[in-house]
Amino acid sequence: SSAAPRYLGLNAQIHSLTELAGSYWSTDGFNLFKINRKSLLLEEIINLNLIGEEARILRPIQNSLIIATDRGNVKVFDLASKSVVRSMDLGSWDPIRINEMATSKDRIAIASEAGLAIINFNTEAFRLYNIGSGLPSNRVISLAFSEGFSRISVGLDGGGLVEIDSNENVHISDLD
Repeated sequence: SSAAPRYLGLNAQIHSLTELAGSYWSTDGFNLFKINRKSLLLEEIINLNLIGEEARILRPIQNSLIIATDRGNVKVFDLASKSVVRSMDLGSWDPIRINEMATSKDRIAIASEAGLAIINFNTEAFRLYNIGSGLPSNRVISLAFSEGFSRISVGLDGGGLVEIDSNENVHISDLD
């Protein structure tokens, strides 16, 4: 006999799910849901208070969640205060739409319609990769850190697979 399915009782559409500090965290765009990893029971609902924006992507970093919004902004949600404590400064870069994010211990990689940004979480210094810096396409669809976060691989729409090493060299894969 199979076990009965368990449901969270969330009627919302879930945009993103991640794990941090022993819990699952998800969002419907407006709220954060803290979910017990073992029982899958909803433990807490936290209103994000993102006026005019919706949370689309959640990723863990240190003791915080990085939130990408539907307006291309990046926010930091602190677990201790249970609130958005800052907006990341993206300078003049407009990601248009953020497609995916990945985090390491102190870096955030943002895949967007306007290239790839790698941001230092602590200093907010960032490096932008786009057609001007050697990518075959600006439309970055997916990404993954590898080799102890020293390399990042990105999938491009119309540009194949690209790897960026720790020396900021761009290596284009030949997938033909």
